Amino acid sequence: MKSVLRDCLVGMSVLGLALSSNAQQGPAPAVPAAPGPVVAPAQAAGNQVAANRAKLLELRQEKSRLFRSINELEVKLLQEKPELKDKLAKNQEEIKQLRDQEKQIQEQVQKLNQQRDQILSDASPELAQAHARAAQIDEEIRATASSPVSFRPTRDRMRVKPGAVGSEKPETAPVVTPAPADKAAEAPKPPEAPKVEEPKKE
Repeated sequence: MKSVLRDCLVGMSVLGLALSSNAQQGPAPAVPAAPGPVVAPAQAAGNQVAANRAKLLELRQEKSRLFRSINELEVKLLQEKPELKDKLAKNQEEIKQLRDQEKQIQEQVQKLNQQRDQILSDASPELAQAHARAAQIDEEIRATASSPVSFRPTRDRMRVKPGAVGSEKPETAPVVTPAPADKAAEAPKPPEAPKVEEPKKE
């Protein structure tokens, strides 16, 4: 019985010493987590852009296929029911009239805006100068938009139309062709190499 108690006391003392040493050393260091895939912000943005482009391409292709299918169905339907052509013709005529009215309204609005600008310009020279410059810029924008962005000299572009500025041919000196030279004045021919006769066989 005494030996059992002695062993228990020894074990408890050893456990106490171990706990005290751990408390002095501090908490155990944390184990680092396994490294995962790290994606840079720029790479993530690039992946998103590529995904968006692929999605747009897919949607455009689907839309193109859908429009082709719609056209085929419309043609087939009009062939099966020709009475629909009259209704469609009336519909198209109404659409044309509305577009003509829209064009007229836009022209009227443009004229009213010009009148407004003219009224204000007459009252202020600075406004008149600003409106004149704005009109000039509009003309330059239209001219620039109608001209090619990059100039590549081709035969068609290099060809000047008759009557255009720069179409006049510059005066050039007449081309003088040399008279045919005499045969005696020709360069002497190099002397021919002497022929070596082979010895005759007896």
